[in-house]
Amino acid sequence: MLARKRGDNTLIIIIIVLAVIIVGGGGLAFFMLSAEMPGLEQELGGIQPVAGAEASEDDYFFYNQALADSDPVSCSAITDSYLKDECITLIAVGTGDANICFSASDESSSWMCLRDTLRESSGCGGLPEGNLRDFCYSGFAVQMLSTDMCEMVSDAMARDECYMDIAIYSGNVYMCDSLTFMGDECRKGVAISLGDAAFCDAIKDSGKRDECKEAVVSQLAVTDPSVCQIIDDQEEREECLKAIGMI
Repeated sequence: MLARKRGDNTLIIIIIVLAVIIVGGGGLAFFMLSAEMPGLEQELGGIQPVAGAEASEDDYFFYNQALADSDPVSCSAITDSYLKDECITLIAVGTGDANICFSASDESSSWMCLRDTLRESSGCGGLPEGNLRDFCYSGFAVQMLSTDMCEMVSDAMARDECYMDIAIYSGNVYMCDSLTFMGDECRKGVAISLGDAAFCDAIKDSGKRDECKEAVVSQLAVTDPSVCQIIDDQEEREECLKAIGMI
């Protein structure tokens, strides 16, 4: 019995030693592999990429290659828009080159890239004159609700849009009166933003006025069917009532 017990203990010790060797060796191998191929968290200073459902292995390959080389051209090969925009933003911020931001997938992504790269509006002056610089000034103007900065926008239509966005975000319909091209669109935006169709009444064109009221109504009619009655056109008023199941 004593010999058998010693044999069992020896077997247990051998198993434990083998387990330690395997785990330790695996940990060493992982450590050595990590040293040769640093992970994304290390490369990005703790930032892990969060891609959409369409991101592929090729997307991650181009992502890593672009960041390693600070090459925005490689970002353009990424098919997942979220990962592509993150790639562009990281390189723009890292290199301080805001021009890279304009290769993002949409205006919203371009603006966020510009904001993170330049940090303040004074950086807009370093961009090429024209649409890019105007876009930059408009973005900071709306963010700061600064009409003075809208005056830095060179294109008249873009300047109107800058004022309009501030009017909508601040709920100041009186700003719409000073616009040259987009006054009615501005009033409509404020009316929708505030949920008050009364602001639509200042729109002279009856068609646009009803469009404005319909847009406001679509937000309010679910809880208050009576708001459909503010629509002047009978056919469109009936459509409003049908939409909420009243007729």
